[in-house]
Amino acid sequence: MTVEKRIISCLIAVSLTAGIAGCGIGGGSDNGNAPAVEDTGKQAAASETEKLTDSALSETMETVFETGTEQSLSTEPPAAVSDILGTGSGTDASSAYGRFLSGESELVTAESFKGLDEEYYMGLPYGTYDLSSLRDAVAELEMVHADTKYGYITVEGKELLVIRFESTDDSLMSWNGIINYNGEGLELNYSFEDGYRSYAKLYDSGYVEYGGSSGAGASGYTITKLDGNGFGSLVFSLNEYYSSFAESILYDLGKAGEAAAADGSYMGFTDGDDFFVREYVADGQVLISPEVYSSDAENKGKEEAFIAKLVELGAKQVTKDEMDAFCDEKQYVSPEVNLTLLEKASQSGPVG
Repeated sequence: MTVEKRIISCLIAVSLTAGIAGCGIGGGSDNGNAPAVEDTGKQAAASETEKLTDSALSETMETVFETGTEQSLSTEPPAAVSDILGTGSGTDASSAYGRFLSGESELVTAESFKGLDEEYYMGLPYGTYDLSSLRDAVAELEMVHADTKYGYITVEGKELLVIRFESTDDSLMSWNGIINYNGEGLELNYSFEDGYRSYAKLYDSGYVEYGGSSGAGASGYTITKLDGNGFGSLVFSLNEYYSSFAESILYDLGKAGEAAAADGSYMGFTDGDDFFVREYVADGQVLISPEVYSSDAENKGKEEAFIAKLVELGAKQVTKDEMDAFCDEKQYVSPEVNLTLLEKASQSGPVG
């Protein structure tokens, strides 16, 4: 599958279901067989620990979820191996996360990973992974070499582990996973991707902002809220459309909208490049704000008819100021989660 096809599918998934657990822009599949993961055993764990102490701990790099941009660099090594094996709180969750980071334990993907790749694209398969096999699966999925980074976020009083496989190629996608300790084991309950024509920010308040462009005439962003178990739910999605790209709104209006799109009556409805409309989606409600119409009378008439059709199908038309108020993301913004470099990417050869 080409990168272009993957990006388009990713952004369609964002505008429709960014809050689905397991795939803000990531998904999962279930072919009836969970991938086999070998037990690393004591020897592998010892090898991993040696690797951490000899190389990964020699430098730490704190980053944020903003298209892989480095924010600060520290050459000071952690005081001890235990510093990267959890937050030092001594809790069961901290210990569990530490064992996973050192390659001594596994996680299982959430049930919500099953089947999502069939709807959008070939996503991370449902199953059980240790850190090494998870990294390999993501490398195959994204066709990238990636640095491994980690961090922690506390949501609803619970500590969650963040794993990021950050592509060394800015033109390809990076993968982010939210891992929860459920009292018995680790589970991957939410993931999302960023890069190429998209960005993502993970705020320490537990909100994820994801945005980007799906072409010359379409862009937008979503706000997703994490819960204490690491699942994500959509708060709202804002989409901005120019010209006939606005036909995408039809697909957010249920089966009636899909039928209207299928009959072709409102597909390619205008050639006016000036036409601009914003769409807000939350809790099953679709708000639209047409803000610029074409100067050409014929095109303007088509655009007005299209807006009237959207309202007929259930969308609510609002003013620009009302849309601005609905889409104010400032209340969700907080400092971004800091990540630390765990392991540099292997550059031994092509991936995929």
